Amino acid sequence: MCLLGVCAYLAATFSCSPMRVQTAPECSLKSDSGGQSAMGKTPLSREQIIEIANAAARDYGWDPGSCTVVFDEGNSAWKSKLSDIQSALASIPLPERETVGLPPMPWLEGHDYQVVQYVRRAFGTGADLWVFVDRDTGEVLKVFAAG
Repeated sequence: MCLLGVCAYLAATFSCSPMRVQTAPECSLKSDSGGQSAMGKTPLSREQIIEIANAAARDYGWDPGSCTVVFDEGNSAWKSKLSDIQSALASIPLPERETVGLPPMPWLEGHDYQVVQYVRRAFGTGADLWVFVDRDTGEVLKVFAAG
């Protein structure tokens, strides 16, 4: 990923107002875990979380019916994306003792969250949509498009 791509990704990811998709893009379903959340509450079901995320995706102009909807088990795809970004940032040559890292994500702090990712099926259509849902309350914590 080039430096410009990293900067654009970070701007979309960590901006105060999420980037909205202007057109209804062309955009099945994947995985689940059960049990209790870290707070001892019974988390929302996979289906409930996806329903909430689908509503948020529609609010951003995305059609979940024309996307591959990925229930990101263990938030592993999200964690992998963060790792990729951190690696790209670490590769930027900087003056001695200066480092570049990921900014804080206060919108996730204190939440047991689940990521639902929307991947457009049409080739070359750009960014994916990532929806972060609180597993206990159903609150949509963040929605952003990045790719």
